[in-house]
Amino acid sequence: MPRVDALRTFIWIALALAGAGTLAHFVVALRRLWLSLRVTPRLDGYTDRDAAGLGRVCVIVPAHNEARVIERVALALVAQDHPALRIVFALDRCTDETRAILERAVAGDGRVEIIEIDECPEGWAGKTNALRVAAEESAAARDADLLLFLDADTEPAPSCVRAAAALLEEGGHDLVSLLGRLSFRRWFERVVQPMTSLELMRQNPLSRVNRPRDRTSFANGQFMLFRRSAYEALGGHERVKDELLEDLAFARALKADGRSWVVALAGPMLLVRMYGSWPAFCAGWKRIFIESVNRRPDRLRAYARRVRLAYAIAPALSLIGVVAASAALARGAGGAGPVVALAACAGGLGAWLLFLLGTLGAQGAPAVSLLASPAGAWLTGRILRGAAEDLERNRGVRWGGRLYTDLAPRTPARLARDATAATVTDA
Repeated sequence: MPRVDALRTFIWIALALAGAGTLAHFVVALRRLWLSLRVTPRLDGYTDRDAAGLGRVCVIVPAHNEARVIERVALALVAQDHPALRIVFALDRCTDETRAILERAVAGDGRVEIIEIDECPEGWAGKTNALRVAAEESAAARDADLLLFLDADTEPAPSCVRAAAALLEEGGHDLVSLLGRLSFRRWFERVVQPMTSLELMRQNPLSRVNRPRDRTSFANGQFMLFRRSAYEALGGHERVKDELLEDLAFARALKADGRSWVVALAGPMLLVRMYGSWPAFCAGWKRIFIESVNRRPDRLRAYARRVRLAYAIAPALSLIGVVAASAALARGAGGAGPVVALAACAGGLGAWLLFLLGTLGAQGAPAVSLLASPAGAWLTGRILRGAAEDLERNRGVRWGGRLYTDLAPRTPARLARDATAATVTDA
């Protein structure tokens, strides 16, 4: 009996510690979430601004075989309420019906220009080259005060561009980058995407990103509104042509040059559909995470362990503690062990639930995303581990028609330079 009592005591202590650890972790996480939401600008706070004085905006949309989504973004852009707006579609070696669908959607709108790009120079990714060509060759881009680089899989609300321009001008920024509302149609968008997004924001908390003196650099390439003079002073897309993620590279360049930029929350004012299949989702998020951690496999592995522990293992242990302690107390078990374990585990489970309700609510995720979050966290850990293995085995990363290899970790010395080198070969 003494051994049995000692084992029970050990179990209650272990469960209490697990619950207390979960509680402490998510109390801190809740504070960080509250701080980020409090200090991050929201685009809907700028929809009442008048367009007068906001300058001429040229929207550049790169597209490579985007027949699936091009109509939505085209219709959304021609419906924008900013009066001084021009739109350039840079079609990068399209072999599908992208152009035909696009022409039907814009129906001869005089504000729209379509540029056909037949080749991509060596050393350039297709998207980056398309943006460069449009920015350099389009008269609308050369005459604009502001350049908006917008992904083809987005759908901005009618007041989105005007509100973003108002945010840029009122804040005196050189760049406004928006975080939009992701779609939740496919299983991996509902189960895994909320956790990959959460992990990316944990690595790049907006409360630090928008702090000028903080070294954390982040921007979202789905929507990047530049002051054209700043874009040209940075060197345009030539400066980031060797990068896996041109948005993070631009953010680092802006910070290195002492320029001002802000990441804002667009919510439903910018709808985004990122990936059409599970393999594309995994490949895309591996690329994102690789650059977010400065190409360091040790960090990827550490973050894989962390996301599984925090969002799958810890809440599971807390739930076990609540059930076990409740059952023990119902049977009339004495002692402080079950009471302490129940209190700690219930607190941990409650804090975990509150945090997920806040983060998933901010993402606009459905209820199933909350129920499936442990599975989503586990699969996010798998993506992080896969990214680490790709780096360690030098498998390279395919993006924009190129294979990027020899992706060495970014040391502080390399991060201090304006640009980093990657070996780029034809895919």
